[in-house]
Amino acid sequence: MLSRYKPIIITSFIAIAVIALIIYLVGKVVPTETEETAEKGLDEVERVANLLKNSSFEKEFDKSDWRLTINPEDYNTTFDRFVVKDGNFSFYIENKESDSSTGFIEQKIKRVEEDKKYILFGFVRTENCDSVRIEISAYDEKDSLLFTGYSSSLFNSNDWTLLNTWIRTQDERINSLSVRAMFAGKGRFWFDGFKLYSVPIDYPFTQIDFQSPFKVK
Repeated sequence: MLSRYKPIIITSFIAIAVIALIIYLVGKVVPTETEETAEKGLDEVERVANLLKNSSFEKEFDKSDWRLTINPEDYNTTFDRFVVKDGNFSFYIENKESDSSTGFIEQKIKRVEEDKKYILFGFVRTENCDSVRIEISAYDEKDSLLFTGYSSSLFNSNDWTLLNTWIRTQDERINSLSVRAMFAGKGRFWFDGFKLYSVPIDYPFTQIDFQSPFKVK
């Protein structure tokens, strides 16, 4: 009599084994909520791209990245391979003569997203300088200035210092942005590791760790 049910019993065991195997494989391929949380932390995150080109001053400037505006009689410039914060070079500017000279390095951002927060930061080092800061400016389609966000200024001598500033693009007139490092008067200035990020308008500025690869929720 048992032999009559033997095929059914074997088939049942095979079905149970197949189901167990499927459950095991699914558990390997799809992580549990605990495993996923342990890997990514409490929040889903994604990396945000740096919008600046040649952001660490690793090569000569061209039309697609930075533009230098100075009086060449007052300032000397070069790419410094010895005093560096990020990469292989920093951009170095020196003025020994004129107290009244000003200048800047600038990069234009043509594609601007609406209702975003644009956050700029960069490393600056100084020796006996009069003044230096970084800033973001918003322009309309006629290239007229709308407003500017700027960092605190550095004076005298400072080791590598991380400066930062930000603006919001909630004004529908905004057509382009300008990122600048502004310097004035005498001194020696080094610039390196500049980054510009576009993040959600309500992203808390205080939660950003500027020293690490940038992520947002």
